[in-house]
Amino acid sequence: MQDDGNDKPINLQDKFLETGAADKLRNAKTGGPVLHPIVIYQRFIDELSRINMAFDAEAWLDASEYPYNVHTDTMDKTIQSREEARPFFEMVCKMIRSNKIDSFRRVADHAEFVDPSMIIGHHMTFLQTGGRNVVQPMASRMVIRNTTGAWRMISVTNAVANAQYPYELPEPSDGLLPMANIAARNEQMRTREAGTPTHLGIDEDETNPLTIYRAFIEAFSAANMAGDFGMWCAMHRDRVRKHTPDEDWTVDTPNERRAIFDAIAAEFRDSGADTHRRRAIFAEWIGPHRIRGKHISEMTRGGKKVRPEVDSQFIIDRKHGAWRLVDVTNSAPIADSSADAQRYKPAPVTAPPQPRQGAKVVAFPSATAAQTDALSIYQELLDQSVIGVNTGNFAEHRRLFHLPCAFHAEQLDTLITSDDDLRPYFDTLVRVRQSLGADTFQRIATRADFIDDGLIAGHHVARMLRDGKDMKTPIEARWLLRRIRGHWRILSIANGLVDHDFPLPGLGHDADGDHHARRASNQTPDTATGEAPARRTDKGETT
Repeated sequence: MQDDGNDKPINLQDKFLETGAADKLRNAKTGGPVLHPIVIYQRFIDELSRINMAFDAEAWLDASEYPYNVHTDTMDKTIQSREEARPFFEMVCKMIRSNKIDSFRRVADHAEFVDPSMIIGHHMTFLQTGGRNVVQPMASRMVIRNTTGAWRMISVTNAVANAQYPYELPEPSDGLLPMANIAARNEQMRTREAGTPTHLGIDEDETNPLTIYRAFIEAFSAANMAGDFGMWCAMHRDRVRKHTPDEDWTVDTPNERRAIFDAIAAEFRDSGADTHRRRAIFAEWIGPHRIRGKHISEMTRGGKKVRPEVDSQFIIDRKHGAWRLVDVTNSAPIADSSADAQRYKPAPVTAPPQPRQGAKVVAFPSATAAQTDALSIYQELLDQSVIGVNTGNFAEHRRLFHLPCAFHAEQLDTLITSDDDLRPYFDTLVRVRQSLGADTFQRIATRADFIDDGLIAGHHVARMLRDGKDMKTPIEARWLLRRIRGHWRILSIANGLVDHDFPLPGLGHDADGDHHARRASNQTPDTATGEAPARRTDKGETT
């Protein structure tokens, strides 16, 4: 097996912006210019302004991809549907009419490709009557995405201080909140709601202890299955008592809870399970705000048990309207119940891997303190992503993707729209691992940043290992993640590996050995024209 040394993901600035002049960049399909992202972005916000002044509700609703996020200085809101978006459009129309606004301009300051199908831009909004500002100019940040032939908004952040949304007239503030701050604010709010009736999906006045207990353990298991440590941790009181037939102890810190969470995840992974379920069998009130319940914890694969059932008892306590775990009893010692003090020792941070001798050295950017939360989320998803490849479990692999998912290599931009599209990419990774004789497929995060509260752009290194040694040059890749209904999912993949022995599925071999594309249905829209480009020669594999 041979590598050509191209072990880094495509550089979008090189691919789209090799020169500063848009008219000198040629489109591979049409021969026309590839537009600079600020040109695309300005055209998009110009169209939004035209729609606003025309009071064209349907066009305005068509300009967004649902769900999308709205952020201000004081509020974060996810708009799930056109119906939820309509009140904001009506608010803008009312503002235009009541203030007799005759000029609604958005002027782009900066824009860049996050991905060939995604742009993040900054602009100023000017609302004027007779040449005078109705309010002072307002700064905004917007993320737009193109997977269907048209650019659509998926996030907007406005520098406004209004306490309510929608509002009658914006109150511009001094500047935009950084996305890391917005993400931290949302995480605090999300975990603060852990165990509330809304989170558990029950009525606030529910009194049946079995109904409450069942909802709690189902949400608890959902956090385990999703790898959502933040939510899982928030469902515990600060001190939780734990018991097995052999010992009793207390869990007092997030680091201690993290070790237990990771041990459960490891047990789930090592057993090859695809489902972790806690099944309620009994619950009773033992105080005005306390429930004791019993359940059976089971891990299964394809409906069949992969480990003995564990009989467990939880005691949950209600405070400030939220249920939290205060006491756990398990019928048998499991992965998290060792009395050894090292059981709570946080896992060491893995250093960036060193390429094998003679391989091209890749410089890995280091994560800063400001990126820690995004990096942790990104690494957690990477850890989940290799389970399916290492175990040959496509279902485990599939659940991490949000379709359509864009895929980019040096000479290919395409769109994964179905399980049938995704399956060959998975099979290729499994086949590569087997052909190399690798015993481990590993992905290690090197950097991650919040683009939006619900969007993370990350970089990582993919490695094929045998006995801890690289079987081929580590490959650097870039993914975009999006939070969908509380779960982080893969939205886009970009890498630059060229591998002659393992072409991407869907690509054939010509007589001279070159690859050619033959699945024209899976094409991402052209950056310049919005049309689907002709499939191009590719020699890559997903990492």
